[in-house]
Amino acid sequence: MSLRFFDEVDNGKRIFQGSVHSYLHGLPNASQPTAVRCLEIAIKEKYRREENEEPSDNLKNLIDWSGDHLGAYTEIQQGLRLMRNYIHENKLVKEVDALESIRHTAEFLNKLFPPPQEEVEYEHNCLYCESSFMGTRKPKELILGYEMEKKCTNCNKINGYRFLGSSW
Repeated sequence: MSLRFFDEVDNGKRIFQGSVHSYLHGLPNASQPTAVRCLEIAIKEKYRREENEEPSDNLKNLIDWSGDHLGAYTEIQQGLRLMRNYIHENKLVKEVDALESIRHTAEFLNKLFPPPQEEVEYEHNCLYCESSFMGTRKPKELILGYEMEKKCTNCNKINGYRFLGSSW
């Protein structure tokens, strides 16, 4: 998941979390439409930034526009079309389909709002002695769910971290 999307789009993180939480609590029929909502918000925000005008409310047109700007990501684009079509059908969402929707959403958000390409300096809080210390993170470490270990400069104990978006 893109750090930039969570940081740059108001409520983006909470809406995405709503989709994940719905899935985890056994509510796939709530999870998938929320994932589509998150995508629509992301595409509209990207459109505003690149075109300097308000986007269409037509999700099909937004998906087509985003495909033109992402180039070779037709597999993700096709997944978005399927998700959009599925929420308008009179069918129950299967758990596996809800999970695939979350996966497609995460991939697409990383394409629309890629993480920085340079190393980023972050402050870490030691889980043992509660002191803070600085460390750097590479772009690959700014993906949702990435796990890493850092050694505290104060107590020298190894701290395990999992990236959760704007925080560890």
